[in-house]
Amino acid sequence: RLDRAKNTIDLSLRDVTPQQEKVKLEEWKKEKRADKLFERVCKDLKEDFKKSYAEIAPKLEKKFGDLYSAFEQSTVSGESAFDEVEIPDNFKKAITSIAKENISPPEVVIKGNLILSSLSGNGVEVIKEALKKAEGKDIKLTYVSAPKYRVEVKAPNYDEAEKKLAKATEAAILFIEKTGGEG
Repeated sequence: RLDRAKNTIDLSLRDVTPQQEKVKLEEWKKEKRADKLFERVCKDLKEDFKKSYAEIAPKLEKKFGDLYSAFEQSTVSGESAFDEVEIPDNFKKAITSIAKENISPPEVVIKGNLILSSLSGNGVEVIKEALKKAEGKDIKLTYVSAPKYRVEVKAPNYDEAEKKLAKATEAAILFIEKTGGEG
């Protein structure tokens, strides 16, 4: 509300959901952290923070959306993350180095259940072999209860995690079906 007599504006946070508040607070924390990391980059390079920030940060924000995302992406892709950004090479190296020391690469975890059964005489061995077909980097298999097995996949994003999960489960199911079992 606008109170012209007092020359003030009244704002209310009631319309902000707890989720929106949490997201905004997280963005603010990441922004502050990115500023500190960039300050450390400048200190390591013996460059003036304000001048470098004014010159480089807008380019990184334009490419990555925000400064923290630039640091985060460099943990995944290394210096090649900055190939399309015109910043000095010494900053590319320093940002990547500081990011790898201080930021964990983004990661998502998805889980699924895999149901495998085999009525053959060596059914246990067949199921073990099928589970081996599903194994892979960042894929964790655990026994739940016969015939259920949990498949847990870690990846940088949901699309990649879902692809890994589908590939792993398909491999196990194809193998079990070839041997006369079900999946």
